[in-house]
Amino acid sequence: MYRTAETFLHVVYEALYAPYGTGYNYEGVNWEVLYKMAEGSKLAVLTYETAKRLSEDYIISEEILEKWHQEYLFGTEKALECKNAFAEFAEKAGEEGIKYTVFKGFVLADLFPNPLYRTSNDTDILIKKEDTAKIAKFLKKLDYQKDTHDSTGQVPVYYHENPAHRLELHYSLWEEFKGPKIDMLEDFGITDVESALTESGYNPEEVELYYSQKQTEAGMVRNYEKD
Repeated sequence: MYRTAETFLHVVYEALYAPYGTGYNYEGVNWEVLYKMAEGSKLAVLTYETAKRLSEDYIISEEILEKWHQEYLFGTEKALECKNAFAEFAEKAGEEGIKYTVFKGFVLADLFPNPLYRTSNDTDILIKKEDTAKIAKFLKKLDYQKDTHDSTGQVPVYYHENPAHRLELHYSLWEEFKGPKIDMLEDFGITDVESALTESGYNPEEVELYYSQKQTEAGMVRNYEKD
């Protein structure tokens, strides 16, 4: 099991940082178990291209590779649908003057070789609690419905059926967590708009360091083509 776990981490590493390989020896690997690990950890999309490349030098059954491929196609399609749906939301929100900040998975996707490799069907945005009613009314205009089952007092959840998209509204970066460390974070005021930092060292224009709708409107949400 240790050998398989180690090998899986190498596959993930190559998928992220070494698209042409590292020279790691994959001889004797149980590719069925490796695929299940990729699927179970939601990394099948990220690792498919690496598995496909490795199949040229190592024996990976056509059945396993096809399962991997289908996960890849399904995952990238869902991720693209989510990004396009959010792009529409961002455009309309800009027109309405809706204020929010994007965070969590949607932002982390830009760290992947291709943002579509991070599978997700929802978007997390940080808003001011006093803007909840205004945003709820705005979402209703866009045919979003409130998910009464998954919504909590701290995180209202809305969904759009076609294209499929879930939007989670957060009032805080840490939600229901309480305690001395959270109190310290609250005192820092790192979620306050006034605390946003700017960077202008590499660009004539100042760029906000937190990920906001301004970046989305500037074109950070793109239509990525699938293989």
